[in-house]
Amino acid sequence: MQQNGPKRFPPWEAAFPGFAGSADFVAAVLRRTKAGSMFWHASRDADLAAFLRIWLYVVYPLIKLLAYVAWCRWGASFLDAKPGLSAWKEGAIRFVLGLAFGGAVSLAAVALGADALAWLYGRLGRTAVYVAVFTPLRWAEWWIMERFMAREQGPLFHPTRRTLFWRAGGILTSFASDAPLFLLVSFIGAIA
Repeated sequence: MQQNGPKRFPPWEAAFPGFAGSADFVAAVLRRTKAGSMFWHASRDADLAAFLRIWLYVVYPLIKLLAYVAWCRWGASFLDAKPGLSAWKEGAIRFVLGLAFGGAVSLAAVALGADALAWLYGRLGRTAVYVAVFTPLRWAEWWIMERFMAREQGPLFHPTRRTLFWRAGGILTSFASDAPLFLLVSFIGAIA
């Protein structure tokens, strides 16, 4: 049965175009806009969708993993780490933590609804909402990693100078490893 009218996308795809990993959605947006139709025609939709899938499911996670491995490798000497885990294992643990916390944020965003997200974005801006949501989450993620790695462990809310520097650097590493994704989404937004 064919559906009349425009295709309706789930609210999370409407709220987070490009972030939710839906390459078909981004390709459809490009196809339906004037600017997008100048650059992308129907034969390119499949190519764009394939490119976005590779980027979102292979390249971006690999960038995140390598950034976490590098920070954990440096942190092993900085924090006087416990013997045992390698930087690769620590980076993989941090990557999985990020997936779990990020999944929780995505579920919360779906529960909040597209209208509420649009209101928040309109009031504060996407960047402010992103930083406000992910900074405390990443603080907790790097605190958990500190529990795995360090001999000297600071409390969650009153870290030592050394652990404060470790967590802040980890948060900056996490944000910096998101930059390539934001550049890709900005490029798609510029041509759409």
